[in-house]
Amino acid sequence: MKRSATTQEPWVQFLRQEVKALFIGADGKPETGWFIGGLPSGMTYLQFRPRGQSAQIVRLPYRWAASERANIYERVKRIRASMLAGGRTLQAASTEIEGSSSHHQEDWGVLVQQFYQHKLNHGKVPIKKTTWTSTYEPHFDRLQSLMQGPKPPTDARALLEALCSHWQPGSRSRQIAVQNTCQLLLFAVERHGFRRGAWLPPADTVAIVGMSRASKRIGYPLSDPEILRLIGGIDDPRWRFGLELMAVYGLRPADLANLSLRQGQLWSLYSKASGGGHTRPRQLHPLLIHGPDGPIDWQLQARFASGETLPPLGAPGKAGDALNTFLKRRLIWKQLRTEVAQRGDELVVYSLRHSYVKRGQLRGIPPKVLAAACGHSLESHLRSYSEWQDAEAVATHFDHLVG
Repeated sequence: MKRSATTQEPWVQFLRQEVKALFIGADGKPETGWFIGGLPSGMTYLQFRPRGQSAQIVRLPYRWAASERANIYERVKRIRASMLAGGRTLQAASTEIEGSSSHHQEDWGVLVQQFYQHKLNHGKVPIKKTTWTSTYEPHFDRLQSLMQGPKPPTDARALLEALCSHWQPGSRSRQIAVQNTCQLLLFAVERHGFRRGAWLPPADTVAIVGMSRASKRIGYPLSDPEILRLIGGIDDPRWRFGLELMAVYGLRPADLANLSLRQGQLWSLYSKASGGGHTRPRQLHPLLIHGPDGPIDWQLQARFASGETLPPLGAPGKAGDALNTFLKRRLIWKQLRTEVAQRGDELVVYSLRHSYVKRGQLRGIPPKVLAAACGHSLESHLRSYSEWQDAEAVATHFDHLVG
Protein backbone atom coordinates (compact mmCIF):
# COMPACT_ATOMS: atom_id res chain seq x y z
CA MET A 1 0.00 0.00 0.00
CA LYS A 2 1.23 3.46 -0.92
CA ARG A 3 2.34 5.33 2.14
CA SER A 4 1.26 8.85 3.05
CA ALA A 5 3.09 11.76 1.49
CA THR A 6 2.64 13.83 4.67
CA THR A 7 5.52 12.17 6.58
CA GLN A 8 7.29 15.50 7.08
CA GLU A 9 4.44 17.08 9.00
CA PRO A 10 5.34 17.42 12.70
CA TRP A 11 2.10 15.88 13.95
CA VAL A 12 2.66 12.81 11.72
CA GLN A 13 6.20 12.34 12.98
CA PHE A 14 5.04 12.66 16.59
CA LEU A 15 2.15 10.21 16.11
CA ARG A 16 4.39 7.62 14.48
CA GLN A 17 6.87 7.89 17.33
CA GLU A 18 4.02 7.33 19.81
CA VAL A 19 2.71 4.33 17.87
CA LYS A 20 6.22 2.86 17.48
CA ALA A 21 6.59 2.92 21.26
CA LEU A 22 3.48 0.75 21.59
CA PHE A 23 4.95 -2.06 19.51
CA ILE A 24 7.81 -3.27 21.68
CA GLY A 25 8.38 -7.01 21.66
CA ALA A 26 9.06 -9.34 24.59
CA ASP A 27 12.79 -8.84 24.01
CA GLY A 28 12.43 -5.13 24.57
CA LYS A 29 13.11 -4.30 20.93
CA PRO A 30 10.71 -2.52 18.54
CA GLU A 31 8.69 -4.90 16.38
CA THR A 32 9.19 -4.30 12.68
CA GLY A 33 6.50 -4.24 10.01
CA TRP A 34 4.15 -1.69 11.57
CA PHE A 35 3.00 1.43 9.74
CA ILE A 36 0.28 3.99 10.21
CA GLY A 37 -0.78 6.45 7.51
CA GLY A 38 -3.52 8.08 5.51
CA LEU A 39 -5.68 6.57 2.78
CA PRO A 40 -6.60 8.42 -0.44
CA SER A 41 -10.10 8.81 1.03
CA GLY A 42 -8.62 10.87 3.87
CA MET A 43 -9.15 8.18 6.51
CA THR A 44 -6.48 6.44 8.63
CA TYR A 45 -5.14 2.90 8.24
CA LEU A 46 -2.91 0.69 10.39
CA GLN A 47 -0.75 -1.95 8.71
CA PHE A 48 1.26 -4.90 10.09
CA ARG A 49 3.46 -7.00 7.84
CA PRO A 50 5.01 -9.91 9.81
CA ARG A 51 8.28 -11.10 8.36
CA GLY A 52 7.63 -13.45 5.47
CA GLN A 53 3.82 -13.02 5.65
CA SER A 54 1.16 -10.97 3.88
CA ALA A 55 0.30 -7.54 5.22
CA GLN A 56 -2.62 -7.14 7.62
CA ILE A 57 -4.44 -3.83 7.19
CA VAL A 58 -7.31 -2.27 9.15
CA ARG A 59 -9.09 1.01 8.55
CA LEU A 60 -9.52 3.22 11.60
CA PRO A 61 -12.66 5.36 12.05
CA TYR A 62 -10.79 8.66 12.08
CA ARG A 63 -9.60 11.10 9.45
CA TRP A 64 -5.85 11.37 8.85
CA ALA A 65 -5.60 14.82 10.37
CA ALA A 66 -3.76 16.58 13.17
CA SER A 67 -7.05 17.21 14.99
CA GLU A 68 -7.59 13.42 15.24
CA ARG A 69 -4.09 12.50 16.46
CA ALA A 70 -5.17 11.76 20.05
CA ASN A 71 -8.13 9.65 18.89
CA ILE A 72 -5.96 7.68 16.47
CA TYR A 73 -3.35 6.98 19.12
CA GLU A 74 -5.93 5.82 21.69
CA ARG A 75 -7.54 3.47 19.15
CA VAL A 76 -4.16 1.93 18.20
CA LYS A 77 -3.28 1.59 21.88
CA ARG A 78 -6.47 -0.37 22.55
CA ILE A 79 -5.94 -2.56 19.50
CA ARG A 80 -2.43 -3.39 20.66
CA ALA A 81 -3.68 -4.25 24.16
CA SER A 82 -6.32 -6.56 22.68
CA MET A 83 -3.72 -8.32 20.53
CA LEU A 84 -1.45 -8.94 23.49
CA ALA A 85 -4.19 -9.99 25.93
CA GLY A 86 -6.04 -12.36 23.62
CA GLY A 87 -3.40 -13.45 21.16
CA ARG A 88 -5.52 -11.91 18.41
CA THR A 89 -4.52 -10.90 14.92
CA LEU A 90 -4.62 -7.25 13.98
CA GLN A 91 -7.96 -7.70 12.20
CA ALA A 92 -9.53 -9.64 15.08
CA ALA A 93 -8.34 -7.10 17.64
CA SER A 94 -9.64 -4.20 15.57
CA THR A 95 -13.03 -5.87 15.21
CA GLU A 96 -13.18 -6.57 18.94
CA ILE A 97 -12.39 -2.95 19.77
CA GLU A 98 -14.92 -1.70 17.21
CA GLY A 99 -17.67 -3.75 18.86
CA SER A 100 -16.77 -2.86 22.43
CA SER A 101 -16.44 0.82 21.54
CA SER A 102 -19.70 1.19 19.69
CA HIS A 103 -22.01 1.63 22.66
CA HIS A 104 -19.64 4.07 24.29
CA GLN A 105 -19.02 6.07 21.16
CA GLU A 106 -22.52 6.13 19.74
CA ASP A 107 -23.83 8.89 21.98
CA TRP A 108 -26.26 10.75 19.73
CA GLY A 109 -26.61 13.79 21.96
CA VAL A 110 -22.86 14.34 22.06
CA LEU A 111 -22.65 13.67 18.33
CA VAL A 112 -25.19 16.39 17.51
CA GLN A 113 -23.27 18.95 19.55
CA GLN A 114 -19.98 17.95 17.89
CA PHE A 115 -21.62 18.20 14.49
CA TYR A 116 -22.82 21.72 15.28
CA GLN A 117 -19.29 22.75 16.24
CA HIS A 118 -18.02 21.21 13.01
CA LYS A 119 -20.56 23.16 10.94
CA LEU A 120 -19.72 26.31 12.88
CA ASN A 121 -15.94 26.13 12.55
CA HIS A 122 -15.31 24.40 9.22
CA GLY A 123 -16.23 24.87 5.59
CA LYS A 124 -16.55 27.86 3.30
CA VAL A 125 -19.80 29.00 4.92
CA PRO A 126 -19.89 28.74 8.76
CA ILE A 127 -23.43 27.92 9.80
CA LYS A 128 -25.53 30.67 11.38
CA LYS A 129 -27.16 29.99 14.74
CA THR A 130 -30.57 30.85 13.25
CA THR A 131 -30.04 28.35 10.43
CA TRP A 132 -29.05 25.62 12.87
CA THR A 133 -32.05 26.34 15.10
CA SER A 134 -34.60 26.42 12.28
CA THR A 135 -33.22 23.90 9.79
CA TYR A 136 -31.15 21.31 11.66
CA GLU A 137 -32.21 21.26 15.30
CA PRO A 138 -35.85 20.13 14.81
CA HIS A 139 -34.72 17.10 12.77
CA PHE A 140 -32.02 16.16 15.25
CA ASP A 141 -34.34 16.55 18.24
CA ARG A 142 -36.68 14.05 16.60
CA LEU A 143 -33.72 11.80 15.77
CA GLN A 144 -32.63 11.71 19.42
CA SER A 145 -36.18 10.92 20.52
CA LEU A 146 -36.23 7.97 18.12
CA MET A 147 -32.86 6.67 19.31
CA GLN A 148 -33.97 6.93 22.96
CA GLY A 149 -37.29 5.19 22.31
CA PRO A 150 -38.22 1.60 23.19
CA LYS A 151 -37.37 0.29 19.70
CA PRO A 152 -34.64 2.52 18.28
CA PRO A 153 -33.63 2.08 14.62
CA THR A 154 -30.63 -0.17 14.19
CA ASP A 155 -29.17 1.22 10.96
CA ALA A 156 -29.05 4.35 8.81
CA ARG A 157 -31.86 3.43 6.43
CA ALA A 158 -34.25 2.48 9.23
CA LEU A 159 -33.41 5.72 11.03
CA LEU A 160 -34.02 7.85 7.94
CA GLU A 161 -37.32 6.13 7.18
CA ALA A 162 -38.54 6.51 10.77
CA LEU A 163 -37.46 10.14 10.86
CA CYS A 164 -39.18 10.93 7.54
CA SER A 165 -42.53 9.44 8.48
CA HIS A 166 -43.22 12.81 10.08
CA TRP A 167 -43.40 14.55 6.65
CA GLN A 168 -45.25 13.95 3.40
CA PRO A 169 -43.38 11.96 0.71
CA GLY A 170 -41.51 14.22 -1.69
CA SER A 171 -42.02 17.31 0.46
CA ARG A 172 -39.26 19.85 0.83
CA SER A 173 -39.24 19.32 4.61
CA ARG A 174 -38.69 15.60 4.11
CA GLN A 175 -35.90 16.22 1.61
CA ILE A 176 -34.14 18.61 3.98
CA ALA A 177 -34.50 16.16 6.88
CA VAL A 178 -32.84 13.42 4.82
CA GLN A 179 -30.04 15.68 3.60
CA ASN A 180 -29.22 16.99 7.07
CA THR A 181 -29.37 13.57 8.70
CA CYS A 182 -27.15 12.02 6.02
CA GLN A 183 -24.58 14.75 6.74
CA LEU A 184 -24.76 13.89 10.44
CA LEU A 185 -24.42 10.14 9.82
CA LEU A 186 -21.43 10.55 7.52
CA PHE A 187 -19.81 12.76 10.15
CA ALA A 188 -20.58 10.12 12.81
CA VAL A 189 -18.94 7.32 10.82
CA GLU A 190 -15.92 9.13 9.46
CA ARG A 191 -15.08 11.36 12.40
CA HIS A 192 -16.43 9.73 15.56
CA GLY A 193 -16.15 5.99 15.23
CA PHE A 194 -19.80 5.07 14.73
CA ARG A 195 -20.12 1.64 13.12
CA ARG A 196 -19.75 2.01 9.37
CA GLY A 197 -21.75 -1.12 8.63
CA ALA A 198 -24.72 0.24 10.57
CA TRP A 199 -24.66 4.02 10.21
CA LEU A 200 -23.08 4.87 6.86
CA PRO A 201 -25.91 6.67 5.02
CA PRO A 202 -27.19 5.06 1.80
CA ALA A 203 -25.80 6.47 -1.43
CA ASP A 204 -29.27 6.75 -2.96
CA THR A 205 -31.99 8.36 -0.85
CA VAL A 206 -34.57 8.93 -3.61
CA ALA A 207 -36.80 6.13 -2.36
CA ILE A 208 -36.64 7.46 1.20
CA VAL A 209 -37.54 11.01 0.22
CA GLY A 210 -40.30 9.72 -2.07
CA MET A 211 -42.32 11.52 -4.68
CA SER A 212 -44.69 14.36 -3.92
CA ARG A 213 -48.37 13.54 -4.31
CA ALA A 214 -49.07 17.14 -5.28
CA SER A 215 -47.66 19.04 -8.21
CA LYS A 216 -45.20 21.73 -7.18
CA ARG A 217 -46.19 25.29 -8.00
CA ILE A 218 -44.06 28.36 -7.48
CA GLY A 219 -46.88 30.85 -7.20
CA TYR A 220 -48.85 33.10 -9.52
CA PRO A 221 -47.06 35.87 -11.51
CA LEU A 222 -49.16 39.00 -11.12
CA SER A 223 -50.03 40.82 -14.34
CA ASP A 224 -49.23 44.52 -14.72
CA PRO A 225 -52.87 45.60 -14.11
CA GLU A 226 -52.98 43.42 -10.98
CA ILE A 227 -49.72 44.94 -9.72
CA LEU A 228 -51.18 48.42 -10.17
CA ARG A 229 -54.33 47.38 -8.31
CA LEU A 230 -52.23 45.98 -5.45
CA ILE A 231 -50.02 49.03 -5.10
CA GLY A 232 -53.01 51.37 -5.46
CA GLY A 233 -54.70 49.59 -2.56
CA ILE A 234 -51.81 50.17 -0.13
CA ASP A 235 -52.17 53.25 2.05
CA ASP A 236 -48.77 53.11 3.78
CA PRO A 237 -46.25 55.00 1.56
CA ARG A 238 -43.33 52.98 2.92
CA TRP A 239 -44.86 49.68 1.83
CA ARG A 240 -46.07 51.16 -1.44
CA PHE A 241 -42.48 52.18 -2.20
CA GLY A 242 -41.23 48.73 -1.22
CA LEU A 243 -43.74 46.92 -3.43
CA GLU A 244 -42.89 49.18 -6.38
CA LEU A 245 -39.21 48.31 -5.96
CA MET A 246 -39.96 44.58 -5.73
CA ALA A 247 -42.13 44.64 -8.84
CA VAL A 248 -39.82 46.67 -11.07
CA TYR A 249 -36.56 44.97 -10.01
CA GLY A 250 -37.81 41.44 -9.27
CA LEU A 251 -36.66 41.56 -5.65
CA ARG A 252 -36.87 38.98 -2.94
CA PRO A 253 -38.00 40.42 0.41
CA ALA A 254 -34.40 39.91 1.59
CA ASP A 255 -33.15 41.96 -1.38
CA LEU A 256 -35.42 44.81 -0.31
CA ALA A 257 -33.74 44.75 3.10
CA ASN A 258 -30.27 44.94 1.56
CA LEU A 259 -30.44 47.72 -1.05
CA SER A 260 -27.52 50.05 -1.70
CA LEU A 261 -26.20 52.52 -4.26
CA ARG A 262 -22.90 51.78 -5.98
CA GLN A 263 -21.53 54.37 -8.37
CA GLY A 264 -25.02 55.73 -8.90
CA GLN A 265 -26.57 52.31 -9.60
CA LEU A 266 -29.02 50.37 -7.45
CA TRP A 267 -27.64 47.08 -6.06
CA SER A 268 -28.80 44.29 -3.80
CA LEU A 269 -26.10 43.32 -1.30
CA TYR A 270 -28.04 40.24 -0.19
CA SER A 271 -25.76 37.21 -0.06
CA LYS A 272 -27.52 33.85 -0.07
CA ALA A 273 -25.74 30.72 1.16
CA SER A 274 -25.41 27.93 -1.39
CA GLY A 275 -23.56 24.64 -1.73
CA GLY A 276 -20.45 26.29 -3.18
CA GLY A 277 -20.35 29.37 -0.94
CA HIS A 278 -22.48 32.52 -1.25
CA THR A 279 -24.26 34.20 -4.12
CA ARG A 280 -22.76 37.55 -5.00
CA PRO A 281 -24.29 41.02 -4.61
CA ARG A 282 -25.76 42.12 -7.92
CA GLN A 283 -26.67 45.27 -9.82
CA LEU A 284 -30.42 45.59 -10.28
CA HIS A 285 -32.01 46.06 -13.70
CA PRO A 286 -35.56 47.43 -14.08
CA LEU A 287 -38.45 46.00 -16.08
CA LEU A 288 -41.09 48.73 -15.91
CA ILE A 289 -44.74 48.09 -15.23
CA HIS A 290 -47.05 49.13 -18.07
CA GLY A 291 -50.26 51.06 -17.50
CA PRO A 292 -52.97 52.10 -19.99
CA ASP A 293 -50.69 54.85 -21.37
CA GLY A 294 -47.47 52.82 -21.54
CA PRO A 295 -44.53 52.15 -19.20
CA ILE A 296 -44.61 53.80 -15.78
CA ASP A 297 -41.40 55.28 -14.40
CA TRP A 298 -41.75 55.61 -10.65
CA GLN A 299 -38.25 57.17 -10.37
CA LEU A 300 -37.36 54.46 -7.87
CA GLN A 301 -33.58 54.82 -7.94
CA ALA A 302 -33.76 58.59 -7.47
CA ARG A 303 -36.24 58.20 -4.62
CA PHE A 304 -34.00 55.64 -2.91
CA ALA A 305 -30.99 57.95 -3.36
CA SER A 306 -32.95 60.80 -1.78
CA GLY A 307 -33.52 58.70 1.34
CA GLU A 308 -37.21 57.83 0.94
CA THR A 309 -38.24 55.53 3.76
CA LEU A 310 -38.48 51.80 3.13
CA PRO A 311 -40.97 49.59 5.00
CA PRO A 312 -40.01 48.05 8.38
CA LEU A 313 -38.68 44.57 7.55
CA GLY A 314 -37.84 43.30 11.01
CA ALA A 315 -34.68 41.51 12.09
CA PRO A 316 -32.17 40.15 9.54
CA GLY A 317 -33.61 37.10 7.84
CA LYS A 318 -37.21 38.04 8.69
CA ALA A 319 -38.07 40.29 5.73
CA GLY A 320 -40.28 37.64 4.12
CA ASP A 321 -42.24 37.17 7.34
CA ALA A 322 -42.69 40.93 7.71
CA LEU A 323 -43.99 41.27 4.15
CA ASN A 324 -46.32 38.30 4.50
CA THR A 325 -47.73 39.65 7.78
CA PHE A 326 -48.37 43.07 6.25
CA LEU A 327 -50.00 41.79 3.05
CA LYS A 328 -52.32 39.22 4.58
CA ARG A 329 -53.95 42.03 6.60
CA ARG A 330 -54.67 44.18 3.52
CA LEU A 331 -58.07 43.99 1.86
CA ILE A 332 -56.65 44.32 -1.67
CA TRP A 333 -54.33 41.33 -1.08
CA LYS A 334 -57.24 39.24 0.15
CA GLN A 335 -59.27 40.18 -2.92
CA LEU A 336 -56.47 39.34 -5.34
CA ARG A 337 -55.72 36.10 -3.54
CA THR A 338 -59.36 35.04 -3.84
CA GLU A 339 -59.46 35.88 -7.55
CA VAL A 340 -56.23 34.00 -8.20
CA ALA A 341 -57.41 30.98 -6.21
CA GLN A 342 -60.61 30.84 -8.26
CA ARG A 343 -58.41 30.40 -11.34
CA GLY A 344 -56.56 27.53 -9.67
CA ASP A 345 -53.41 29.48 -8.78
CA GLU A 346 -51.85 30.76 -5.58
CA LEU A 347 -50.80 34.29 -4.68
CA VAL A 348 -47.55 34.35 -2.67
CA VAL A 349 -45.12 36.98 -1.40
CA TYR A 350 -42.83 36.11 -4.33
CA SER A 351 -45.57 36.82 -6.90
CA LEU A 352 -44.07 40.23 -7.69
CA ARG A 353 -40.70 38.56 -8.33
CA HIS A 354 -42.39 35.94 -10.51
CA SER A 355 -44.06 38.71 -12.49
CA TYR A 356 -40.64 40.22 -13.19
CA VAL A 357 -39.46 36.90 -14.65
CA LYS A 358 -42.64 36.59 -16.72
CA ARG A 359 -42.13 40.08 -18.20
CA GLY A 360 -38.54 39.25 -18.97
CA GLN A 361 -39.53 36.08 -20.78
CA LEU A 362 -42.13 37.92 -22.84
CA ARG A 363 -39.42 40.40 -23.87
CA GLY A 364 -37.22 37.54 -25.06
CA ILE A 365 -34.48 38.03 -22.46
CA PRO A 366 -32.25 34.89 -22.52
CA PRO A 367 -32.68 32.66 -19.44
CA LYS A 368 -29.01 33.02 -18.44
CA VAL A 369 -29.28 36.83 -18.47
CA LEU A 370 -32.59 36.82 -16.61
CA ALA A 371 -31.22 34.40 -14.00
CA ALA A 372 -28.27 36.72 -13.37
CA ALA A 373 -30.62 39.70 -12.98
CA CYS A 374 -32.66 37.73 -10.44
CA GLY A 375 -29.57 36.71 -8.47
CA HIS A 376 -29.93 32.94 -8.70
CA SER A 377 -28.30 30.17 -10.72
CA LEU A 378 -29.36 29.22 -14.22
CA GLU A 379 -30.21 25.77 -12.88
CA SER A 380 -32.58 27.22 -10.28
CA HIS A 381 -34.08 29.55 -12.87
CA LEU A 382 -34.82 26.79 -15.37
CA ARG A 383 -36.16 24.48 -12.67
CA SER A 384 -38.66 27.11 -11.52
CA TYR A 385 -39.56 28.99 -14.68
CA SER A 386 -38.90 26.78 -17.71
CA GLU A 387 -42.58 25.82 -17.92
CA TRP A 388 -43.53 29.44 -18.63
CA GLN A 389 -40.70 29.85 -21.13
CA ASP A 390 -41.59 26.64 -22.93
CA ALA A 391 -45.25 27.58 -23.20
CA GLU A 392 -44.41 30.92 -24.79
CA ALA A 393 -41.87 29.36 -27.15
CA VAL A 394 -44.28 26.66 -28.31
CA ALA A 395 -47.06 29.16 -28.97
CA THR A 396 -44.91 31.28 -31.30
CA HIS A 397 -44.53 28.40 -33.78
CA PHE A 398 -48.25 28.00 -34.56
CA ASP A 399 -50.99 29.95 -36.29
CA HIS A 400 -53.65 31.52 -34.13
CA LEU A 401 -57.15 31.58 -35.55
CA VAL A 402 -60.04 33.71 -34.42
CA GLY A 403 -63.52 32.15 -34.32
